[in-house]
Amino acid sequence: MVASHSGSACMRGDYGNRMNENYDQIKGNEQFIRIKHKKETTAMDLSDQIITQETKIKKLELELNDLRQGLATVQDFYYDLLHISVKQEAAEIIEQELVKPQDDEDRESDRILSFFQERLIADPAGHISREEMYDAFVRCDAETSRYRTDQETFEFVFARITNPPPLFTRGEWKGYWIKER
Repeated sequence: MVASHSGSACMRGDYGNRMNENYDQIKGNEQFIRIKHKKETTAMDLSDQIITQETKIKKLELELNDLRQGLATVQDFYYDLLHISVKQEAAEIIEQELVKPQDDEDRESDRILSFFQERLIADPAGHISREEMYDAFVRCDAETSRYRTDQETFEFVFARITNPPPLFTRGEWKGYWIKER
């Protein structure tokens, strides 16, 4: 039995050695597989990384393109705004030079027409001296306006009123009376 024991021990030792060898071989195969897998994974990872980076680059290029278009739009907007403001300033200058005096003339005409409608009575037999008519207008105008209209302007506009038209002869306006207040 002792011999069998030692045989068994040999066998055990041999089996143990074989186990160690098998283990080392399996371990080595695992490492080989891991290395091979790492190489394959690395190759796959590299191609994936390249594709990912190319995708990111394309996205960034698109974003850069969008930003350039946005910048161009903003530049166009400010360019147009600048030209509009210059044109607007020119229009305002023209308005001040041309339109405002017309507005003043319109105001004068409106004040004279208002005087005609509110303070005069149409009467074919009526007559008012030139000075009286203008003085009545100045009194009326002083109540409603801060602007003064000279006598020439008053007579020029007043002579063109048409319903009924006043007639100016021998220093008098004929066809009207001034309403008493």
